[in-house]
Amino acid sequence: HRMLDHYLHTAHQAAALTNPSQILISLTPPAEGAHTEDFAEDTRRAAGWFSAEQAVLLAAVEQAATHRYDAHAWQLAWAVNDHLHRRGLWQDQEAVHLAAMEAALRLGDPVAQAHAHRGLAAATTDLGRLEEGRVHAERSIELLTDSGDRGACAESYNYLAYVAGRQGDLEDALGAVQRSLAIYRADDDSGGDDSRRRTAVAATLNGVGWFHTRLGQHQQALDHCQQALALQQELGDDSSAADTWDSIGLALHHLGRYDEAVTSFRNALDLYQQTGGPPWYTAAALGRLGDTYLSAGQPDAARAAWTEGLDILEQLSHADAEPLRVRLRRLDEPSGPSKAERRGADS
Repeated sequence: HRMLDHYLHTAHQAAALTNPSQILISLTPPAEGAHTEDFAEDTRRAAGWFSAEQAVLLAAVEQAATHRYDAHAWQLAWAVNDHLHRRGLWQDQEAVHLAAMEAALRLGDPVAQAHAHRGLAAATTDLGRLEEGRVHAERSIELLTDSGDRGACAESYNYLAYVAGRQGDLEDALGAVQRSLAIYRADDDSGGDDSRRRTAVAATLNGVGWFHTRLGQHQQALDHCQQALALQQELGDDSSAADTWDSIGLALHHLGRYDEAVTSFRNALDLYQQTGGPPWYTAAALGRLGDTYLSAGQPDAARAAWTEGLDILEQLSHADAEPLRVRLRRLDEPSGPSKAERRGADS
């Protein structure tokens, strides 16, 4: 019990530091004599602990489930979820949440089941099982709506937006993220402390902007993303600001403001490097930067950005590597890229 409490309470603290927009779950106090690591608000130390203890944390979820420490099982899965996602360890992410779901069902706890559904939504979506991911996201929302846990419900709407966006259902994705934003704004207590709720609002504003630009509504996108960025800079949330700079770059690209778009993408890339963002986020931003360089009439710069992004994706064996290979091949064809490709495709 002390061992599981050590990993659970330490992982909870690390999750709070490494993902400041995440709505935290509540834990019971640790057993007497259990020791918890103290990261002293140091995000890098927390991220390093996750990496160092990754194998142990996966085993801890398994052991907790095996020995019927069911609350520990689902809460540990929750705590390690964002780390596994950001490292692209989606099979491990699915495995811990399957164990979490079994534990939550044994407990008869609908909120625990909702969190397990949410983790499974993310994992199955990233593993390419989009319909399955959507079912999990929608079930998570249903359970949290019934429970009245508004902050967690808002988070699950963001997961639904992620799945719907991957499916190409952009109207539904925008509607889901707008619903999330409305919940955060309507309920000051939804996220516990105010700074964490405001961080969640900022990240969700960026999500609204992202789907506006995916729908061709680029000025609306820019307006929302600039609001998000101002709040993130006020809060010192560099990790989420990287995503927002990337969204701003895409909106500016489609508004024909190529120099500003390049600057925005470069800001995103700098922050991804500083904060240790997921490598495929960096690769995606490099792909969009290459699109902008091509549209601005700088094919050599486009080639350099796409080549750098492709190197990252090939190391990950990521499915998005092939579109970059196609762009690079077409860039070297005698006829050059088409007019549409010179404008840059949404990605």
